[in-house]
Amino acid sequence: NLKNLYSDIYKLAEERFGKLFNPIDRLQYKKNRILLLTTQFLSFKHAPTRRAIDYAINFMDYLGYEVMILNTSDAKMITGLPYYMSSEFYFERDYNELDTLKIDDKHSVKFLQLGVDHIDVNEKNYVIEIKKAVKSVCDFAPMYVLQVGASCIFADLLAKYIPVATIPCSFDAPIMYNGYPIIAREVEDRDIQILENAGISKNRIIESCITYKIPGTSNIKIDKKQSEFVIVIVSNRLESEFDLNTLKICEEFCNIDDSIVIKFFGTFVTKDNNNAYNKFLKLINENSKYPDRYFFEGYQNDILSAYTACDVYYNPKRHGGGSSVSQAMLMGLPVVCHKFGDGSYTLGRDRCFDSDEDIINEIKKLFEDKEYYESSKQYSLKKAEFLYDTKSMIIKLDKDIRKKISDKVLYDIEID
Repeated sequence: NLKNLYSDIYKLAEERFGKLFNPIDRLQYKKNRILLLTTQFLSFKHAPTRRAIDYAINFMDYLGYEVMILNTSDAKMITGLPYYMSSEFYFERDYNELDTLKIDDKHSVKFLQLGVDHIDVNEKNYVIEIKKAVKSVCDFAPMYVLQVGASCIFADLLAKYIPVATIPCSFDAPIMYNGYPIIAREVEDRDIQILENAGISKNRIIESCITYKIPGTSNIKIDKKQSEFVIVIVSNRLESEFDLNTLKICEEFCNIDDSIVIKFFGTFVTKDNNNAYNKFLKLINENSKYPDRYFFEGYQNDILSAYTACDVYYNPKRHGGGSSVSQAMLMGLPVVCHKFGDGSYTLGRDRCFDSDEDIINEIKKLFEDKEYYESSKQYSLKKAEFLYDTKSMIIKLDKDIRKKISDKVLYDIEID
């Protein structure tokens, strides 16, 4: 499995490159400086890249820290193994010569990208890049490192000498050996077991949360037919996330009352959108008793305004959904979600359902019980306050990491 593969790669990387990190052992760590690590840095619109940039902005704005971003382009480190992919997927050459990255008119950070060209990947060149990165870390001397992403060989090697906390871009526990794993939700027993199996003790785990940025909106309230009760499904992968099983559940929604309609916001991953859309329509037309009650509205540039024409958000059983769930709650929509995937952690696992029957009954209750609908709406609005309070999250995360360091958990260092 992936963890075993990562273990093999880490051991090989430690054998080949571990000694190159030794100079970091003599650092004079500077307070109010942090290093952000990422394994890929592409367009500012690329989600993992944007996540790293947002962390940089938040640490500067809310804590006044000096920040450096290092893109390790980790896939270049070990070739000839299944983990390896061409590094052209992990970095843009335009960033290779930068030592300062201008994010916007108010924010700039120190920057370094390991820039071995994917055509010329070999161990000798990567040794040169690692030495360059180690020197930059030594010169910057951060009080700790935040690695943004699920796994990073470079971060794991670095964490033998300097405090490194790893926060995935999802709700999963990170794959790692050294440093502090951050779980961006309530820590569960299975997380502790998984990490302990990797040699990571419970006292190294940091519990945090994922917060969201409010998308741009014109704040327009969109009118809808008073006679309709609109259940919305949001996905940019509709060809894989709306299947026959999900359609059967939606059919049961429609059976509750003639006023219930299903709307879809989003698009398709498939390059041939017309073909994917036709398959989507075919699935509905050939298997639904109510094909005229399904409406594909396409991608919504102003998703918050679009939600004003909806009554309930339904998240099908899928891995994603965190962002759209949070946005629906921001607009006060009750959310109905399976106990599976990112959406369930965003909503709260105690509000989610194990069975399709429970999902259908929840929609029925929201439709029939106005008081229950209102209480679900208020839950969404209250939870959204927490999900969009990035300042509190950043302050707590920083406090928790620094407490691990001050308590000498794993590291015995002093910060100037």
